[in-house]
Amino acid sequence: KAIGNELGLAESSYNLALTRAKELDRRISALGTEEQTRVKEAPWFAAIRRDSSATFPELRIFQPGGPLHDALLDVLMAYAMYRADIGYVYGTHTIAGLLLLNLSPAASFIALANVFNRPTPLAFLVHDVGAIGRTHALALNMLRHKLPALHAHLTTALKDQLSPEDWLDPLFRTLFTHRVPVDVASRVWDVFVFEGDKALVRAAVAVLGALESRLYGSRAEVLELLGWEGHVWDLREEEFMAVARGAGKADKGTA
Repeated sequence: KAIGNELGLAESSYNLALTRAKELDRRISALGTEEQTRVKEAPWFAAIRRDSSATFPELRIFQPGGPLHDALLDVLMAYAMYRADIGYVYGTHTIAGLLLLNLSPAASFIALANVFNRPTPLAFLVHDVGAIGRTHALALNMLRHKLPALHAHLTTALKDQLSPEDWLDPLFRTLFTHRVPVDVASRVWDVFVFEGDKALVRAAVAVLGALESRLYGSRAEVLELLGWEGHVWDLREEEFMAVARGAGKADKGTA
């Protein structure tokens, strides 16, 4: 309810998109390897199957044979068909997984589509350079007020080695479902769906604050901790949310 349904989607919208996806998937499977390379949806479906295994692996429910594996594939394939202009983008799998922990496949599809209709999530989904840059600027400004030493290290000491995209995009593109424990990600979403995109900026600063002591190293060390590859962070839910709330108070005009 908090996410809303401005797109006016219904369960029939999901069923129609899923039917189209499964029919196309069957046709692709019948093609030879070389013919498959000429079908734009083929790599989408292959990536969806690959990434399902990396969706909250600690829960062991989205992997092949798990109780929500097929549902995750269905939602992701249906969304790829619904937004065929975008297709499948890495990071969508964990967002869909978080929704499926709480909703039916059809409701997850509707929520996913409407979440990606919000300005910040849409910007990272379609790689809108201008909008992404503005989000980075908001996060950096808040970081400068809240954690000036870390801001200086990431933006000055490592200026020629790191860009904000390197260490902020894994957070924003996945809407804090990547490397964030499920309980913490759920709390971030509780705030996000009610308060809007500004909550994502505060959450980014909270992540950096929680990991600050380990972020004063080299480019490789920073990316090992904040990049796309790595283990789930050990974040304590209540402490993390307190930091997120404090980030918003650091500079009320930032977000």
